[in-house]
This record gives sequence, C-alpha cells and structure tokens, in this order.
Amino acid sequence: MKKDDSQIILICLYVIIVLLLVNTIFTIINTGSKTAEKEQEVGPVYDVSMMELLNLNEVVALFDGKGTYVVYIGRSECPHCVNFLPTLQRAQNEFNYVTIKVDADLDENRDPEATAKLRDLLTMEYTMQFEEGPETKTFGEFYYQYGFVPTTFIIKDGKMVDGIIGGLDFKAFAELLEKNGFKK
Repeated sequence: MKKDDSQIILICLYVIIVLLLVNTIFTIINTGSKTAEKEQEVGPVYDVSMMELLNLNEVVALFDGKGTYVVYIGRSECPHCVNFLPTLQRAQNEFNYVTIKVDADLDENRDPEATAKLRDLLTMEYTMQFEEGPETKTFGEFYYQYGFVPTTFIIKDGKMVDGIIGGLDFKAFAELLEKNGFKK
C-alpha cells in the first residue's frame, strides 16, 4: 500500500467518524425536543388522588342529606379537564374541602338511569354560548344531552346551588366558592 493510499483511507475514516458524531448529536437533540413537545402537548398531569371518587348513584345520594359538596365530573383524556385540575387542587388547599370526583370514563357512570336522576336534580338554569347563539336549559339538561366535561357543581343541603360547565381560572373559581359560603 502506498503512502497516498493510507492517507486517503485515514481521511475517509476521520470523515466517517465526524459524520457519526454529528448524527449522534443530532439524534440526541431531536429526541430531547420531541420529548419536550410531547410534555407540552400533554400539559399538567391528570392527578385526582386528592379527590374523593364517587359514582353517579353515590352523587345522587348526596342530594338526600345535609352538607356542602363540590362535585367535579371529568375525563382523563379531556384537555379542558386536565387544564382545570390545578385550579381545583389549589381551591381545595386554600378553601380546605375535598372535591367529589365522578370519572366520566367509567362505564358505571354512563348508566342512563343514574344520569337521568342526576339530570332531574341539577335544576339551576344555565346559559351556554353556541355558534348558533346562546341556549338556556337546566344544568342537568346540558349534562344529560351533551355530557360536557368538565362539569363542576355545588350541592348545599340537598340542592344544587351553583355550577360551571367548562373550567375557570383560579380567581373566578374562588369567587364562585366564596359566593356559596366557602371560606379560606
């Protein structure tokens, strides 16, 4: 082998090593950015461990007694539910109560009879904005007809006294709680 041939082979090896290093660095950077993008897409973690999990029939039974309850109906795959959770968590901490959580993903919470009972108990009038314009129904009719989540309502001494369909920022949710007798 000539000296020129060995130099060419050595240069080719250097070029291959540099290309492999560049490829490895590019792959590491690209993987890191995809992970960050995925974390951004997912948003906050859907952690409801600080809530008391009840089914619809158990929530219906809350209307038979005394006491004040904040009931939240949501789904783990619902981006609006996930985004509303930090507000619920902060409110629980600052107002010292435990949210009742109904998991809308569970089959037991899709029972037509229990859903109809809940519809009949959620009698507060509520107006929602649709593309066609505003629509007013009872809170229960909106939930029964559309199954909107997140749905959050307050039961006080056997009656629904307030609620929201969708999420609120913390300030607005805190005002809703204070309006209904919750204290920090």
